[in-house]
Amino acid sequence: MKRVRFLAVIMVAALMMMGVGYAAWTDQITMEATVNTGTFDVQFDDTAEACKVEFTGTQYNGADVAKVGEDFAFSDENDKATVTIENLYPGAEGNIYLKVENYSSIPAKFKGASVSIDTANFEDHFLVKGLYNLDGGTSYNPAVDSWTKVDSFGTQMSLTSNPLMNEVLAPATISGTTAVPSADGDLYLKIPFKLADDEDGAPAIGAEEHEGETIVVTIDFDWQQWNV
Repeated sequence: MKRVRFLAVIMVAALMMMGVGYAAWTDQITMEATVNTGTFDVQFDDTAEACKVEFTGTQYNGADVAKVGEDFAFSDENDKATVTIENLYPGAEGNIYLKVENYSSIPAKFKGASVSIDTANFEDHFLVKGLYNLDGGTSYNPAVDSWTKVDSFGTQMSLTSNPLMNEVLAPATISGTTAVPSADGDLYLKIPFKLADDEDGAPAIGAEEHEGETIVVTIDFDWQQWNV
């Protein structure tokens, strides 16, 4: 009998030491965030009024001697513009006008540029400058203010001292899949060009040199987000 009582006391003590477990309800809450990234899309305005070529001092009997062979050709995304200039001759000059629009949902900043021609050994004679403004007026700011060989133009435009590097194009207004550029998101470019003959660092053009050739000028501009 003493043994049973002793075992009972041990069991009670063991239960007291183990404690009593209770069931409890638990719950978990979760936060899910949806992030929509922006878009980055800088384009040329492909209208004839915005992108054009005008010649200076090339007229004979009221008509330009040098001509634009074809209207501007634009890539599918309007990020490359190509123009064909025909019947150019030593001393002929002109201006290429371009309008750039920011279709991005974020501000855009100029990164660099290049202008190339497809005619071999022509780069020593085809000289360009780079000018710009933000309002579409007739007054332009210098980006590359001196005559530069076309194959060096990209390097000059990409210098950090180029004031165009500090210009920021405002973002477009985005509605669904439609982007409407802001007036503050426009950039107007003027690229003077000439076929130089023994002037401004260009060598003399030899007799019959480069006669009967068509020059295709390709213009590339690079852009990046404004805070890079």
